[in-house]
Amino acid sequence: MSFDRPCSGDRSAPPTRPESKPPTRANRSTDADDQRLTDLREEFGGHRIWRSPHRDGGLGCWVASLHDPTQGVDPTLICDTADQLRDALLEERERAAGRGDH
Repeated sequence: MSFDRPCSGDRSAPPTRPESKPPTRANRSTDADDQRLTDLREEFGGHRIWRSPHRDGGLGCWVASLHDPTQGVDPTLICDTADQLRDALLEERERAAGRGDH
């Protein structure tokens, strides 16, 4: 394994590890994403809402796991965007209400 040393020629400086690639812009968390996650969690407390990890180390799909069966029907919802997940969660809420078991 090789390490890079600073270019200054100072051999007493410790070697540095090569930097790993940062997540792509599309997969990097933003303050807006964090706020959407918080909002969804507050609005849909019967689900555990989270972001799946993407293979490049960034954030992938928006996921909701059902924890309160009175709040949904499907055990897991997976969507590409926060807006799509919110729409799916609203539909799940309606489906659960239609069952009449709460």
